[in-house]
Amino acid sequence: MTITSFQFAGRISWSMLDSFEGCFDGEPVGGAVAVSSVGAANSKAKKELFLAGYNAMIERLQPETILLYGKVPEECEGNIVQIKAFYERFRKEV
Repeated sequence: MTITSFQFAGRISWSMLDSFEGCFDGEPVGGAVAVSSVGAANSKAKKELFLAGYNAMIERLQPETILLYGKVPEECEGNIVQIKAFYERFRKEV
């Protein structure tokens, strides 16, 4: 008999400030998490909301590793592993 174990990173998402209370429930403290910044830089308000949620996630979950899909805002801290967004494959380097 073969036993295989898998570790998964929880995909964390939030919407408005009032969603922070429940959006981290059930996620392990100190593990790996995955978040997406795609669309977060479209406006100042969206970026501020993304950063507020990101910082709340850091405070509450204290993740060991953060898999961040999309561009990494310079304000983000932590052990971040960037995963380039699919659309970035088609951009030409200038």
